[in-house]
Amino acid sequence: MAADAINPGDCQIFEGGGIFDGPAGTFSARPAVVELLESAGLRLTVQLGFPIENERSMGDEDDIVQFFEGGVVTVREGRAQAWISPSRQVR
Repeated sequence: MAADAINPGDCQIFEGGGIFDGPAGTFSARPAVVELLESAGLRLTVQLGFPIENERSMGDEDDIVQFFEGGVVTVREGRAQAWISPSRQVR
């Protein structure tokens, strides 16, 4: 998945988030994560790759962290932010 985009068949978007079917398994993502991926476009999707596990709580039930093949997405106070692994950054 390092250089490929997520194909439409690998991801199903719903009103309440999305389901990703990747090499590490099938994992859900909440709406803020899906919106971040959609708004940032293909470049971020390629850099992050697929989720490798379901989200984890960061204390407050609305604050989460989700690990992807090429980085991490955090959601704090409803705002998602991507943290890309240096090895996956595109310049």
